[in-house]
Amino acid sequence: MISKRTKKTVSILLALALLLGFGVSNVWADPDGSYDPDRSVSLTVVKYLTSTEPMVPGDGYPRNDLSGTLADGVEFTLYKLTDDILDVDLADILDDLDSYLDADFDPLVALTGDDGTLGTIVWDELDWGYYLLMETDSPFFPKYSMAAPSIITLPYTNQSGSFLYDVTVYPKNVGGDYTKTVEDVDNVYKPGDTVNWTIETFINYETVQSYKIEDQLDSRLVFEGVTITLPNGEELVLDTDFTATCDSDNLVTITLLNPGFAKIKLAEATKLTTVIETTISDDAFVEDGEDFISNDATLFNNGAEVYIPPTSITLASLTIYKTNKSEAPLSGAKFNIAATYEDALAGDFLSAEDYVTVDGMIYIVGIPYEVFAIDGDDNITSVTVWVVETQAADGYVLPQHPIFEVTLTKSAAPVTIDDVTYYSFTGSDTIVNNRPFELPKTGGIGTIIFTVVGLILISGAAVLLIRTRKTATK
Repeated sequence: MISKRTKKTVSILLALALLLGFGVSNVWADPDGSYDPDRSVSLTVVKYLTSTEPMVPGDGYPRNDLSGTLADGVEFTLYKLTDDILDVDLADILDDLDSYLDADFDPLVALTGDDGTLGTIVWDELDWGYYLLMETDSPFFPKYSMAAPSIITLPYTNQSGSFLYDVTVYPKNVGGDYTKTVEDVDNVYKPGDTVNWTIETFINYETVQSYKIEDQLDSRLVFEGVTITLPNGEELVLDTDFTATCDSDNLVTITLLNPGFAKIKLAEATKLTTVIETTISDDAFVEDGEDFISNDATLFNNGAEVYIPPTSITLASLTIYKTNKSEAPLSGAKFNIAATYEDALAGDFLSAEDYVTVDGMIYIVGIPYEVFAIDGDDNITSVTVWVVETQAADGYVLPQHPIFEVTLTKSAAPVTIDDVTYYSFTGSDTIVNNRPFELPKTGGIGTIIFTVVGLILISGAAVLLIRTRKTATK
């Protein structure tokens, strides 16, 4: 029969050997450490943020070859456990933690960096025993995942009986950036253009169980579809690996499904690239004078909420003010725009429908970027379009020259979102209509005079003709 002591020894060795399997730290003893039951022990926690999963087991010694960023402000709690944990898996201990806590030990709570050493906590003068180390709060979560709980034996011993009394561990937070970008953010867009919003998010393939993105689209955007790609280039399958819906309020919801999680785990993916494809609606307009369409998103990763900052596109805009010579606004005048003067003369306009003034004003937005012919030159400060008045307001006539050159200028007050600066091209012009000058009326005084003179001449001719006939008869 195997003794209880032998079982306990075997359990300790298994716990050490299976460090990576269920979270017990495999830290070997100092080869020169001798047994000293009166010596106190210490635990040093050094916290790193990293973008890769740790693969090398810890050995309990301080290291200077680790990659990542030391992180202050991360809270850890240290619990002392009873000897009853030796035959119990870590998951079962966590499910019923109170049953395995040492009642004579008050849990220790500390923040990394509080003692002045970057990313570090030191607990010294500890008693021998089994301890549970848990990360209980982090300002970097959920962008960086929480470190997994681990059981640490103080002191650590190896098979030869050497002891390590001062143990250092490096629980890492694995994570990465959550970003949203848009194609051609320096350009300006027109209705009907495709705009792809790309969201790149960190994902922990080992722990991910739920993953959802919510993206509230601007009312001027039309949802077209979603693609999700793994780092190895594999695309997840819509309605099999994930769902993507857009409700009546233009809220896009993307949810990963179990087959998708399986592919992520198989690929050991640490990043997902999600592209939301939209088009600019045909009736896109400037809202409150704002000619940007901005778009952000919210990620729910394993239940934790992450706000993904916005990015924006620019709609070129032109404002036309229509007045009479007294500067009173005129409604009902119609305009269109052309890329060149020659196009304006030929009636080759950028819009299939004319724009109509309301209360003396219209916005024209979404002027095509290619009209400006600036070829991506960020130094361009102004561009030109040609405005054509196609119909005057009621009671007025078109100007003699109804084609107007208008300059759109890069805005002097750019919008900055998350350290990215966006410029807009805007312009305005005031076009005056005059009332018509009246031409002579048909049947007016000029015609009457000619009629009277004509009648006199005819009458004279008739009298002369009669007299001539009478003379001939005689």
